[in-house]
Amino acid sequence: MTAELSALELAISDVVADPVLYAESFLYVRTKDQDITPFYLNTVQKRLVREKKMALARGKKPRFIVLKARRCGISTWEQAQSFWRVATKSNQHCVTLAHITPSAEILFRTSNLFYEKLPEFVRPRRLTPHNKRDLNFPDLNSLFYIGTAGSRGFGRGDTVARAHWSEVAHSEISAHDQELLLAGLGEAASHGEVVLESSANGIGDLFHARWQEAEAGRSEWTPIFIAWWDDADNARPFPCPDHGGVADFALTLSDEEKDLEKRYRLSGHQLHWRRHKKADLKDLFAQEYPEDSVTVFLVSGMSFFDKLKIAGMLRRLAEPLEIRENGDVVVWKKPEPGRRYVAGADVGEGLAAGDWSIMGVLDLETMEQVAVLRGHWKPEDFARRMDRLGREYNSALLAVERNNHGHSALNTLLNVTMYPNLYYHADYDAAADKPQTVLGWPTNAKTRPIMLDDLRQALEDGLVIARDRVMLTECLTFEQSGEGKYEARGGCHDDAVIAWAIAVQARKNWAQPRVTFL
Repeated sequence: MTAELSALELAISDVVADPVLYAESFLYVRTKDQDITPFYLNTVQKRLVREKKMALARGKKPRFIVLKARRCGISTWEQAQSFWRVATKSNQHCVTLAHITPSAEILFRTSNLFYEKLPEFVRPRRLTPHNKRDLNFPDLNSLFYIGTAGSRGFGRGDTVARAHWSEVAHSEISAHDQELLLAGLGEAASHGEVVLESSANGIGDLFHARWQEAEAGRSEWTPIFIAWWDDADNARPFPCPDHGGVADFALTLSDEEKDLEKRYRLSGHQLHWRRHKKADLKDLFAQEYPEDSVTVFLVSGMSFFDKLKIAGMLRRLAEPLEIRENGDVVVWKKPEPGRRYVAGADVGEGLAAGDWSIMGVLDLETMEQVAVLRGHWKPEDFARRMDRLGREYNSALLAVERNNHGHSALNTLLNVTMYPNLYYHADYDAAADKPQTVLGWPTNAKTRPIMLDDLRQALEDGLVIARDRVMLTECLTFEQSGEGKYEARGGCHDDAVIAWAIAVQARKNWAQPRVTFL
């Protein structure tokens, strides 16, 4: 009997030690139909577990940002992980923050149900059982706090093992307070896990900015994208399967649906669900049930570029050949002896929170984007980096925007590094026999419309082989302002758009690299 008890205790300890086994053995959840059933991980939750394990195996810090479709169970699984930790381990403090108070109450009820349904032999003693903010287990000295972003129940002085912020993009606190809260979570969980998860809510907020940084590999966060088809429940049966069903439906597929079917191996039932859901939600479908990590953030606006074409380019992007210098240099094709290259550059001030400094390198003949340099540096430092990359690409013709901080960068290139192939500009309406050339590219009322129109036409006609995800993403938020000028939407950037537009102009004027005409 003692041996049998020991074996049972060992089996239980193995289950308790694993959060997935623990959840599927002991926890109960409320379904979408309001039934209470045992907790078995769905397809999305299983994928999230895999993605996290793979990131940690690669040596990544436990910082995860999850861009998700609606009602796929992410928040429930995050609650389960925090509950498992505080209910089975000593000296644990976990926190979940919801975007609004009603959502915090729903999340609390989820965790409260976990506790109420626990078998007696694994249920720790609880303090204040009717508290609406926390689950407190005094014998373990562990606490699970569930509140609202911006509430006073969680502070910067706390130390936590796990922090989960739910629906970040929909939080009702100010942008400044969101930044402070995120910084506080990071400090509190400096040796623990932090998870930000949300559906999209437009462009320019904290969640969108952090997602872009993570996806570009420019932060410690691991991005995890959950498309609607990752949820096995998002499928719709045909009413009369014996009378054509999938076969008849397949004959009605649009080109867009056929592309999705082939690219993501979707079934007829999934596409059937998509068609009906899109009919219900219309333009909101792309936000609520995302199909890629770009169009999900799009909102209405007078866009300069064709958003559908740009989104298609983004879907087809290949991974870079090489990323180096801590992500500052991205290479899609290495320089080849004898080939000619051009480059355009937009120079920022060098402030960490300011505009980016960007140099894009273009193959002269194919117009393929082959490399990009992007970061926040003082103009002089940026100039030295441009010199190195330009020389690497066979001393590419380098057109640097001369406006503002560009003068300092150009001075360094000309007089310090002595770059051998700088672009000199002459107005198209200057006298043919006496062109007034100036060093660098001047972006002004005369040249700006031409450079932007040329870039747009080159992209839409497929002349530019686009590789730069940052540039294409900026194209989606390059819109008409209240003054009628096309520029980056508030909170967004257009530095890459300008740099690549200048590169196209440099190519256009290659025939006279020292004295060039627009």
